Amino acid sequence: MDSVRSDLLQLAQGAADVARAEILRHWKSHVQVEFKADNTPVTAADKGAEEKIRAFLRGRDSGFGFVGEEFGREKGKNGIAWVMDPIDGTKSFVRQVPLFGTLLACFADGEPVVGLIDLPALGRRVWAVRGGGAFLDGERVRVSQVADPAQGCLLSGTVNTFETAGLGERFHSLRREFGLYRGWGDCFGYFQVACGFAEAMVDPVVSIWDVAPFPVLFAEAGGRFSDLKGTLRMLETVDSDLPLKSDDLTAVASNGLVHDRILRAFA
Repeated sequence: MDSVRSDLLQLAQGAADVARAEILRHWKSHVQVEFKADNTPVTAADKGAEEKIRAFLRGRDSGFGFVGEEFGREKGKNGIAWVMDPIDGTKSFVRQVPLFGTLLACFADGEPVVGLIDLPALGRRVWAVRGGGAFLDGERVRVSQVADPAQGCLLSGTVNTFETAGLGERFHSLRREFGLYRGWGDCFGYFQVACGFAEAMVDPVVSIWDVAPFPVLFAEAGGRFSDLKGTLRMLETVDSDLPLKSDDLTAVASNGLVHDRILRAFA
């Protein structure tokens, strides 16, 4: 791992630290919930955490660009963009379910170089840097080696989203092939797969900030990440003027061994 990537990883860790502190300041409080135009919830913790991340990184280099769920896109000047979801799983956060987290990714000249999932309420963090491996709380981590779905665990968010997207029957058929299915959605599901605790996580609707850390994280952990067509089209939005949020973007992360089977289920 070269010094530039090492420095970017350290910046990501520092940004995640300040976001965690801000989120925990609101955790288990009766935080007020607002609803955005797309009817998704947002709180002072979401907004405050993203502001803290941006301020921390901007203080280290004013040339950084940013893409975030709460405050949109800010063009950079040095070819490096940070993509963030301050609280992925706000619905869990406001219901005091600890399976929410911060997603942070760094792209250099459009290529993903750092990916991180931080789980503030659980005190756990998994991260990866391109060419440097993936780590869970400082220890090297890899995806599972389970190749048979009947012995594996499949994760998703709510099944309602699959049904709304017209993918309900395909998803129900797929989940019946797995020995265990759980709805541990949002970033916690991806965390479980990256750390080898589950075999696959499927998302029928995502935005760029929901998935930006995963190309490098799953590559370094020995797994695979793509959309349900097997491409990485959702990442085109990082350095372009395409819409940041789209209803036709999908995602699947796996240990690699069950990935093609999942793609065929939705083909």
